Amino acid sequence: MSLRGFDNMPVYVLFAFYMCLTFGIAIYGMLQRKKNESSGTDSLEAHFLADKGFGVFVTSMNLIASLLTGYVVVGIPADTAAYGYFTMSYIGALVTAIAFQAFFWPRLGGLARKRNWLSPNDFMSDRFNSKSLRLLTSVCGCTQLLFITALEWMSLNIMLTVLVDGDMNPKACVWILAGIVFVCEMMGGMNSVALTDAVQASFLVLSFALMPMLIASRWGGLDGMVKAGCSNEKVWATAWPDSPPAWGTTTKNINGSAVMGDSIVDFNGHHNQTLYGCIAHTSVWMLWTPPKELTNLCFSVMAVFISWPIQPMAMHRVMVAKDGKSVKASILSFLLFPCLIFLPGIVMGIAAAAEFPMNAPANAFMTVCGSMFNQGGFFAFVATLFMTSSIAAFMSTSDSIVLAVSNTLTIDLVKNWLWPKASTPQLLVVSKLISLSTLCIGVILGLYSGLEFFDFVNIAQGFMNCVLAPYYIGLYWDRLSASACILSTVISIIVLMSVEYGVYQKRAAGAIIGDSKILSSAWCAASSIGCSIFFTVLFALIWPKLNDDDDKADFMKWDALGDAVNSRYGKSRLSVPTMKRLTSHIKQPSDSVTGWVLFAFAAIAPAASLPWGKDEFKDEGIRGPFPMWASNTFIAVICSMMASAIMALFFYDPGNGEAPVEDMVVSWSTKSGAHFGSDANLMRRMSESLLTGKLAPQMAGSIPGPQMAQSNQVMPTQSQVPGVVFDDDEMLT
Repeated sequence: MSLRGFDNMPVYVLFAFYMCLTFGIAIYGMLQRKKNESSGTDSLEAHFLADKGFGVFVTSMNLIASLLTGYVVVGIPADTAAYGYFTMSYIGALVTAIAFQAFFWPRLGGLARKRNWLSPNDFMSDRFNSKSLRLLTSVCGCTQLLFITALEWMSLNIMLTVLVDGDMNPKACVWILAGIVFVCEMMGGMNSVALTDAVQASFLVLSFALMPMLIASRWGGLDGMVKAGCSNEKVWATAWPDSPPAWGTTTKNINGSAVMGDSIVDFNGHHNQTLYGCIAHTSVWMLWTPPKELTNLCFSVMAVFISWPIQPMAMHRVMVAKDGKSVKASILSFLLFPCLIFLPGIVMGIAAAAEFPMNAPANAFMTVCGSMFNQGGFFAFVATLFMTSSIAAFMSTSDSIVLAVSNTLTIDLVKNWLWPKASTPQLLVVSKLISLSTLCIGVILGLYSGLEFFDFVNIAQGFMNCVLAPYYIGLYWDRLSASACILSTVISIIVLMSVEYGVYQKRAAGAIIGDSKILSSAWCAASSIGCSIFFTVLFALIWPKLNDDDDKADFMKWDALGDAVNSRYGKSRLSVPTMKRLTSHIKQPSDSVTGWVLFAFAAIAPAASLPWGKDEFKDEGIRGPFPMWASNTFIAVICSMMASAIMALFFYDPGNGEAPVEDMVVSWSTKSGAHFGSDANLMRRMSESLLTGKLAPQMAGSIPGPQMAQSNQVMPTQSQVPGVVFDDDEMLT
């Protein structure tokens, strides 16, 4: 018997069209990359960062695409159908991550452009001057992405198991699609990845926006599928020899007969009646307060995603943004994600649990899409678009992950450590081999490891949480040292593995978390923060030299990156005072007490709203379409989103230091009157202003020429080489 139950030919046709579009974008990306290279852009930068030229729309859609993972598309409907409103914690996790994004990205984005970062992990090199810490953070970040890409291929296999059932082997399809991803990434680099992400994200966002409307039209939306007696309530009648189904509320031995389609159900003048179509009939426990273990799991989910803004794929998106305005717009657009993407996923899961309780929860997404397709008309069109764009999303997200891993390992490990004398063509070949290896390992893990959905997410975020402290604390606390961060990262990895495989994976059958109390990924986040602070203070008391990242202790001098690497960023290491100076033109949430308060509220409110201390499985009533506890969490989530929006709108201003140099020259010359007269007169006036310090600092720091007090027009300083200027700690090209 086919698992599909609908005609898949329209999906095949639309997907074939998408593949043609993808190859067209890849060819365009290849031509664009060659154009950037011919104009003087380094080949590595052109391949990995696309000349850092993406504007508001592409940056925003790329950021959205980076989180449109298989877990979002397939996992959220599946988990909702299986565990009910527990998936509200996913929305809480996302808005918590957005709070960290809105607070930390303004500084990270500004530094990425000022310090010429080429790798998502360059912050670690620039800030701590440590080979060991760079290696640890690279391994943790790439391992996180490896498990996420495995999740993509696992999700794609689950979807294809239904979609291509009876036509071809779904695992073979996954391998073929992985090959296509590699070819596109090899051809166009970041240009093709970014444009493909923008296209598929646009279609998928449209599909997510339309699906709840179709569900409301057919089954009444959440309101029509929750309470007993809901508008979608249906009857399934049975009589001997058929037993009543176990997935609804059954009343036995009702007098008279019942009509089921074209059949009359009757046995000795009686029949059984099973009600479904409402959650109150199929899964009434979803409307009660959750067990304490599930509350702990909700908290863990919200806590572990605080590292999302610093994972390599997200950092990569910050680095390719054209300017701070693009970063700001991407943060604001991301605020739409919880309600526009996650909430429709929950609605699909509730619809599957209420309308199709007889089907496996893991296939909730395909069950709803298949039913919509069979409805015909516009329903079928949206279902076809949704299924096609979902396949595209899995591929595109995997492509982004592969590029981020390749970027990190090629720059951090190969170029800056293992093979510093390698030429650019050699490094590009290495990057392709890393991409191929990442794809193959990801597919093998996703298809053959036997891990579950949530195992992938938990382990992936756990590795990223091991390096929370160097990023979040290192951005604002200058005393934090590489030595302390190295120890805290190693300890956190040990905690992750010990709790995950020593406790969590050995929990009793039916236990949600077991003796670990919270997820292993949450434990290692606490370990990273606590241990890094502890060791920094301890070293300051017993041996302060261990906290010196400029002139390391004798036995740690081998750990310094060396001048060849450090000179890529600036004259000196990136200390916190240097960060403040380089981003002084940017208004950031961290500049005011109000910004810190908004951040704290946005980060804490979702977790604080969980049903802590309440009796398990208690019917507290329903508010709107949610049980009372889920309604409280949803309100807290909305308030958290508003706090993050206020941070991004009113406490983040990229400043005119982010404007193109040409625009600043025009503005200065117009205000000063230097635009009258010849070009020679304009250059003379500009030179005078540079020497006297009258030129705007952000403009002076971006124009090759004399910039220091000891400079003069006759004998420039040694640092003023053609095309490159060092302004204290800022590298300018």
